[in-house]
Amino acid sequence: AVLAVARDITERKLAEQRLRESEARYRAIIEDQTEMICRLSPDWTISFVNDAYCHYWGKTREELLGTQFRPHIFEEDYPKVVATVRSLSAANPVITSEHRIILPDGAMRWHQLNNRAVIDEGGQIVEYQFVAKDITESKEMEQQRIATALEHEKVNILADFIAAASHDFRTPLSVINTS
Repeated sequence: AVLAVARDITERKLAEQRLRESEARYRAIIEDQTEMICRLSPDWTISFVNDAYCHYWGKTREELLGTQFRPHIFEEDYPKVVATVRSLSAANPVITSEHRIILPDGAMRWHQLNNRAVIDEGGQIVEYQFVAKDITESKEMEQQRIATALEHEKVNILADFIAAASHDFRTPLSVINTS
């Protein structure tokens, strides 16, 4: 005797195929991002990095995954960064912040981050996600714009002073000349 049970698994196979296609689209979007993406467990173990993150820090995915996240944050900015991460919660899961980073070669760069707490159904943080971009050039241009505006204001103040002083000297001199 032979007993055979057959099931039509066409729907399941189609669903698996759609899931694989969806995952491939998601992966392509993440890997094509120019922003650095990093995910960490609550104990700060790196669980995911994209290609932009690896390229920026000059490390491979294998060198980064499973290691402790140890950013080289500018010392003066460190308390602010810690406070930002600690303030992430189920009620406040996303915060945008800016701080300075020290690169391995010693260069200082500005980063803007979208900090996100990944929350489970129980309201507990199960992961952190950081999406960062280097904004050093825009910070430098802003500082240069402010310096230029200050210099322009100084020139205007000096010109106003010279005009007033010139007027103040010319008025008595014209009275003397007419006398």
